[in-house]
Amino acid sequence: MPKIVFMLLLCLLLAGCEAVGRGIAAELLDESRSVEKSGRCVVTGYRVPGTESHLHPGETVKILMIHGIGTHSPGYSLLLQENLAKNLGLNVMSRTGRNIGLRSPEDPQTALGNLRVTFLTDEKGEKRILFYELTWSEITRPQKELLAYDYSSLYADRRVVFNRMMKQFLDLKAKHPDAVMLFRCGDFYETYSTDAIIAAEILGITLTKRANGKGKTIEMAGFPHHALDTYLPKLIRAGKRVAICDQLEDPKMTKKLVKRGITELVTPGVSINDNVLNYKENNFLAAVHFGKTGCGIAFLDISTGEFLTAEGPFDYVDKLLNNFGPKEVLFERGKRGMFEGNFGNKFFTFELDDWAFTETSSREKLLKHFETKNLKGFGVEHLKNGIIASGAILQYLDMTQHTQIGHITALSRIEEDKYVRLDKFTVRSLELIGSMNDGGSSLLNVIDKTISPMGARMLKRWMVFPLKDEKPINDRLNVVEYFFRQPDFKELIEEQLHLIGDLERIISKVAVGRVSPREVVALKVALQAIEPIKAACMDADNASLNHIGEQLNICQSIRDRIDREIDNDPPLLINKGGVIKSGVSAELDELRRIAYSGKDYLLQIQQRESELTEIPSLKIGYNNVFGYYIEVRNTHKDKVPAEWIRKQTLANAERYITQELKEYEEKILGAEDKILVLETQLYAELVQSLSEFIPAIQINANQIARLDCLLSFATAARENNYIRPVIADDDVLE
Repeated sequence: MPKIVFMLLLCLLLAGCEAVGRGIAAELLDESRSVEKSGRCVVTGYRVPGTESHLHPGETVKILMIHGIGTHSPGYSLLLQENLAKNLGLNVMSRTGRNIGLRSPEDPQTALGNLRVTFLTDEKGEKRILFYELTWSEITRPQKELLAYDYSSLYADRRVVFNRMMKQFLDLKAKHPDAVMLFRCGDFYETYSTDAIIAAEILGITLTKRANGKGKTIEMAGFPHHALDTYLPKLIRAGKRVAICDQLEDPKMTKKLVKRGITELVTPGVSINDNVLNYKENNFLAAVHFGKTGCGIAFLDISTGEFLTAEGPFDYVDKLLNNFGPKEVLFERGKRGMFEGNFGNKFFTFELDDWAFTETSSREKLLKHFETKNLKGFGVEHLKNGIIASGAILQYLDMTQHTQIGHITALSRIEEDKYVRLDKFTVRSLELIGSMNDGGSSLLNVIDKTISPMGARMLKRWMVFPLKDEKPINDRLNVVEYFFRQPDFKELIEEQLHLIGDLERIISKVAVGRVSPREVVALKVALQAIEPIKAACMDADNASLNHIGEQLNICQSIRDRIDREIDNDPPLLINKGGVIKSGVSAELDELRRIAYSGKDYLLQIQQRESELTEIPSLKIGYNNVFGYYIEVRNTHKDKVPAEWIRKQTLANAERYITQELKEYEEKILGAEDKILVLETQLYAELVQSLSEFIPAIQINANQIARLDCLLSFATAARENNYIRPVIADDDVLE
């Protein structure tokens, strides 16, 4: 590389390190493109976590990574290290090979750690990867003299040999170096190196080693691909981010390395896996934006499609964070100190680059998703900080490969004026959600008699967001009283609610294309159960119940289509077959007849040909050489029709094939594969049609949840002999 080009790159790198945490990531990448045109070297990424741009003892930090073509001499690499060290406010203490010792400017005798550079070449020896690691000594705790190197990126692992599959793995791993990557190999998901060590410890699976070049091995641990739903939740509950890397093509259809790609990044706040989720609580992802005049916050439960936003002072946002209890919180990189100073450190957090928290990009992201010209219809147009936080959440969904989000149909404002603001100390002292004593019971435990998962989640929300206006409180109490006075109505609603599953999360799976055949049948049953509920509410002598009845939509057309096309007891997975009913597709019925009634069909041909040729000993057989054949003993070979083709001569018989047998053979051999393809196609068409009913079914889920909560109040009141309270708008206590 010419010295002038290298020095230009050096200036860019040092500028990048100087500005990390102050928001010029986009500018650095823009500058790098001009370098890329020279075909020599390009900055592809960097990361310096921590408060602002400061680094602390005890942190192991990857400074930056460069992909380049050409040769970098040790002299240049040491020069880069020296300049990086000085740029971080450190002094060079010593040099050994490719490591540079660092010392404190305040105390030259104290060793802070090492700045290390690693070179790796690919299998052709053409591309060199330059990777910097800064490892701090632990100077505040003498018992830990030196931290181990951070191998979260395998590019820093000298043991990795660049064969084709490992290079593919490394390229994909580099996209999400902080996530555990499940790498699909045949029928298994494999993990390698430090990922394998982490997975083996959390999942309790065997840690083995894989040969990786001459005399080298690398850690490996894996599990069968069909056990993903068993093992994935364990990693998520352990606070790990998991990148799922799948095979993007059928291995049978290629002679080259199977194409693979990351199909999903699962995090504690972004999951639709039933085994990860708790059916009684929402799984919220939150984003916090620190504005100049206030703080914006947004919440999204991707499993239900609920999307909320608000803004206000830090104490209000703190109450929202504690009341919603998000499983993951996003904020701008470099602002950890500000976040933890205001909201504590109990949340699982993730930092996004500053460009994700700009008003322009956030507004564009929201308008594009909702396909609107402005956000006035959602009542959030004036919430600048809330809009920025909401846009950051959509940006994060893109980053984590969650792009099928058609079930997120609205952005709602958290109307703080309607509710009593409860801080975390009040919620805890009143034991609303949990008890302060071991074995104790909370208020939620006492009054939660809900039947549906949607009702349980809504009741928990009602507990921490109590109403403060008299009219909506009395509207709820009127419905509870109606349940008391109309036992037949209460019994009907209770009976039908038991038939309704998690309508909210099932319809969300429709949007992301992950709904199973059994869940589609459960959706049909739920829609059937809604019909008598709607009729009963419409006939009730109560305005709130009448309103609920008007909102409910039985979605009869799609309900009837599911009933016509999907088997009443289908398998869990579409690839097991037997999902589509008979009579839906003539082609499918014919393929099933061929595949599963083959012997009967062959016997019919054998009997027919035997009668036509008057050969009683004629029989049909099969071998791997030329497939199905008709065997005729030599005593009858003069009766063989001229159109039969002789394929084999035996001692006492001749074997023939016919055009009919060859056509049947082609059908029967590919029938099962064709059945699966056709069933998958028909099922996908049904799911696509079902997606058109997402908004209506989401409204159904919300109204059913509301009805379930009010029924729960009535049930708890009867069991505990509660009486209706009287709401008085005064300050007198009697």
